[in-house]
Amino acid sequence: MLVLTKKKQEFFDAVSLVKQKDFKAPVNHMGVILDSFSLFGAGLLPADETGKEFLKEMHDALPFLGNKILNMKKEGDTKWVESLMAVCKAHFQFINKNFSAIHTWTGTSETGFDQAFQKGFVAAQPAQSAPAQAPAQQEVAAKPVPVKKAAPVKRAPVQNFRNKQWTFDNYNGEDMTLEGEEMVSKSFVHQFFACQNMTIRI
Repeated sequence: MLVLTKKKQEFFDAVSLVKQKDFKAPVNHMGVILDSFSLFGAGLLPADETGKEFLKEMHDALPFLGNKILNMKKEGDTKWVESLMAVCKAHFQFINKNFSAIHTWTGTSETGFDQAFQKGFVAAQPAQSAPAQAPAQQEVAAKPVPVKKAAPVKRAPVQNFRNKQWTFDNYNGEDMTLEGEEMVSKSFVHQFFACQNMTIRI
C-alpha cells in the first residue's frame, strides 16, 4: 500500500500541474480525477472504524463533480465519467472489505516495498537476446568516458490540504509542529513526501 500511495501522489501532482497550467482542461473532469486519487491513500488511514468511515466519505464525495459532468448530457463525457466512477466503486468495495488486512504486511522481511515493486517491474520486462560479438581480432578496447552526474534539482517545500488530507513535499532540515483545529483532527491524514532531516510534532 505504501508503494501504491507513493505512485498515487506522483500522478496526483502530475494531474494538478495540468489543471493549473492548461486552461483548456475541463475543470470538472480534472477535479473528479483528483478526488478519485484520495481512495488510493487508504494505507495511511487509521486501522479502525474511523479510517473506514473516512474512506467512505472520500468515495461518497466523488459524485459531486461527477454529476455535473453527467448533467452535460454528452455521450462521450457520460461514458467517461461512468467508467471512472465504476472503477472507483470497485476499488472502494475491495479496500473496504479487506480494510483490516491492508494494514498488515504479510510478506517477508528480505525486501522492502520499493524494492519489491521494482523487482516485480523488472521481472515483467521481456527478455532481450544478447548482441552479436565482433571477431576477436577486430575488438578495440574503448576507454571509459566519465559521466558527470547532474546536480540534484532543489524543489521548494509545498503543503496542500484537500479532502481532509494534509500533504507536505520537499521539506529538508525544517522542524515542523502541527497544531490547531485546522491542522490536526482525528479525521485528517498527514502525508510526507521527499522530506528529510526534520522532526515532526503533532
